[in-house]
Amino acid sequence: MCQRFNAHLYMVHVKTFGDSIFEYDPAMDIYLDGINYSYKALENESTVAVTLSNYCDYLGADALCMIHRQKTWFQRLFAKSITKEELFEINLPLLILNAHK
Repeated sequence: MCQRFNAHLYMVHVKTFGDSIFEYDPAMDIYLDGINYSYKALENESTVAVTLSNYCDYLGADALCMIHRQKTWFQRLFAKSITKEELFEINLPLLILNAHK
């Protein structure tokens, strides 16, 4: 889709408390060959949803794409869904992709 519309893909990781260090994996270059993209790790402002919303506003983004990762039953008891939270925070079209393990 990025190639077809000559779009820029901004890949973002929002660091949260207790988050392991997430570094860009150079192997992504293979998957994103021919796509105009950049990667940025952001500090969490208050919530992930607010941080993403502010960054999208800053960029003047046209849409937001998020990756949904399946959680175990136990994880769902104690973790909130960032994707669901984002639905109420952002005023952009939202594309949700399912992550495969």
